[in-house]
Amino acid sequence: MHGNKTDESWINRARTYELSRTPNGISDFCDGVLMNEILTEIDPLWFKKGRGVALDTGDNWVLRFNALKKTYKLMTTYYEEVLAQPYVRLLPAPNLTAIARDNDSLETLSLSVLVITLAVQSENNQQHIARIQHLAPEQQHALMLAIEQIMTQLSQAAANADALDAAANRPGSSAAVLSDEKALLESENASLLEQLRAMRSKYENTLADKRDLQLRLQAATSARNDSSSSSESDSVSAKNPASVGASTTADFILKSQIDNLKAELERSESRRDDYERLAANQTSTIKDLTKKLEDALRRADEAAELKDQLNEFKHFADKLQKSEAMIEKYKKKMEESSDLRKQMKALENQNTQLLERSQQLEEEYRKVSSYKPLMDTYKEQIAAMESKNSALHIANSKLEFEVNESRSKIDRIESLRRNDLDQIQTLEEQNRELESIVGIGISAETSVETNSLGTDLNNNLRSRIAQLEQELSAAKSQDTQDRLYVVENLLEDSRRLKEKFEQDFMQAFQKNLALENEMKQLRSVSSADNDEVVQRLRTQIADYQHELETARRRLSEAEIAITQGMSGTIMGRLGSGEGVDGVGSNNAVVDHETVKRHMDSYEKEQRLQAMQINKLQNEKSNLEALVAETRDSLLQAERTN
Repeated sequence: MHGNKTDESWINRARTYELSRTPNGISDFCDGVLMNEILTEIDPLWFKKGRGVALDTGDNWVLRFNALKKTYKLMTTYYEEVLAQPYVRLLPAPNLTAIARDNDSLETLSLSVLVITLAVQSENNQQHIARIQHLAPEQQHALMLAIEQIMTQLSQAAANADALDAAANRPGSSAAVLSDEKALLESENASLLEQLRAMRSKYENTLADKRDLQLRLQAATSARNDSSSSSESDSVSAKNPASVGASTTADFILKSQIDNLKAELERSESRRDDYERLAANQTSTIKDLTKKLEDALRRADEAAELKDQLNEFKHFADKLQKSEAMIEKYKKKMEESSDLRKQMKALENQNTQLLERSQQLEEEYRKVSSYKPLMDTYKEQIAAMESKNSALHIANSKLEFEVNESRSKIDRIESLRRNDLDQIQTLEEQNRELESIVGIGISAETSVETNSLGTDLNNNLRSRIAQLEQELSAAKSQDTQDRLYVVENLLEDSRRLKEKFEQDFMQAFQKNLALENEMKQLRSVSSADNDEVVQRLRTQIADYQHELETARRRLSEAEIAITQGMSGTIMGRLGSGEGVDGVGSNNAVVDHETVKRHMDSYEKEQRLQAMQINKLQNEKSNLEALVAETRDSLLQAERTN
């Protein structure tokens, strides 16, 4: 505001008015004459030309100070009453003493800015604004900045005053206490000023009475002197004694009047002294009250400044909180935007992949569509093979049941054979003992024929042999009964195994039905496999079918061999005589070893077959997953298209 551009702008702006002299510098406005002429042109009714300004102040800076003081007072009153801005007094006032005495250009410029602000807010503001617009752009900018600064200060002063009033209205606050003290001091000051004015009026009246009395005293003294001179002349002549008496009477009257006047003058002097003392006391009281008022105003200003600082700090705190909130918000937005960018990139990559996949699926679909009749044929073949597979599975289950049953029968027969062999060996040993005993008895009979005891011994031996033969026949019959009991147990076990395998067969049959349903669902889905996969499946199914046929043939051969072995063993066990038993035992051993070898080979083949079937089921599940994925891809491609 105090730059050279503002000085030049103000001087050029002042030259647009009709002034008594043309200003050449900022110092030409220090006497207040040009300033008053500009104010008169702004509002001639309020600022009368030459009002309160000495037109010829010369070098007396006191006169210039008084003139500037009156002009500044008129300006502030104009702000308050006309422009309705009562807070102009709260603005920093220009130093009028520095302007009048030292020709301070900065303070003069501050006063000039107040004049410009007053002009642009007056009734004829458009005219003054137009004059400003005729200046150079730099000068216009400088003036507008100065005016804007004054307006900002006025608005801040109004806000501070409102805040101070609000704080003063709060009960118990320091501002309220200061306001109450200020009001009390102002009332006391007003009453003392009223008393001072009354005392001054009385003092002036007393002084007037004193002057009157002094004049009367002077008049009486002059009259006395005149009368004394006339009495001397009369005494010299002594021609008229009556005039002497008259002069004596006049002298007495004048003396009495003079005495009265002197007494009254003394009383007036005493009253004047009393009034002066009272005025001095009142003046000291006024000074004390003025000091208290200034102290209260200073404290009120300090309270207002502290209030302003508090408001500023609150404002700064609010701004800081808002800034922190905005920073957090922007951080979240940045994080969200980065996440969104990543998601967009991922979606774009996924979109490109899906487009490529869709193109590939379209190409595969075009290729596969030509193989649709072939796929139908393959489906029919797969259905037929599945039916064959289910039949083979049932047959395999039956063969497994029969093999297990045969294995259990062979184990039982083997245990019976071992028992029979042990019993045969025992009987043979007993027979050999009997034969040795019989031989000893015959030799003893031939050597001692005369002995009477020989006859008894022979009889005993014969009875013993007969007893042993009976025991042997009983043992054979008991062995037959045991064998029948074992056969019955074997039949009972076979029935239980049959029921168990029937349950397993039903479970396998239900599982097969579930697999058939899955295959039907698989056939119902539009296939998207290539011919290589179909050819590979076809080859695998043919291999599995061939392996199942081979396994069926081998199982039938094993069943025949087991049946023959079992029949030979049972016939050998149930045959009569020792030679028949020995032959049956040898045949049973040979058949058992053969069946065991067959069973081992069949078990290996069965394990291989189970592994192959599991592999086929895995490939089937993979095929189903591939078909489902292809179907979803085709549906997605159809939706996108």
